[in-house]
Amino acid sequence: MREFKKKYSRRQELVRFFIGLGAVAIMLALTISSVRAAWSMYGKFSEASAGDAAANLNLEQLKVQEAHVSATVAQLQTQRGVEAQIRENYGLALPGEGEIDLVQSSTSTVASTTPPAGFWTRLWHMLFPW
Repeated sequence: MREFKKKYSRRQELVRFFIGLGAVAIMLALTISSVRAAWSMYGKFSEASAGDAAANLNLEQLKVQEAHVSATVAQLQTQRGVEAQIRENYGLALPGEGEIDLVQSSTSTVASTTPPAGFWTRLWHMLFPW
């Protein structure tokens, strides 16, 4: 019967071992560099996503501000709006206008006296003031 297993010398076995070891080291280095690249890319995507969210929030705030400014400009294009703005900013009034003071009339009713509350009622109101 023929023998199919090749017999290698000790030197050939060492060379094959070191070649295999080198291949494993190269694969390990490629794996580590791939993982680091993926992790770095994840960090960049996360940073870009956060920046995008902040930009969208800023855009919404600017749209609201633009709408407010547009409404103010539209109001100031009318005579009534200009008058209202002048009154608000400078406190001016037209001739013949005056200040109206509302005075509440004093009441002469006698304050009703409530009987003193019991101990449990006072404790309840002290613990639960609502």
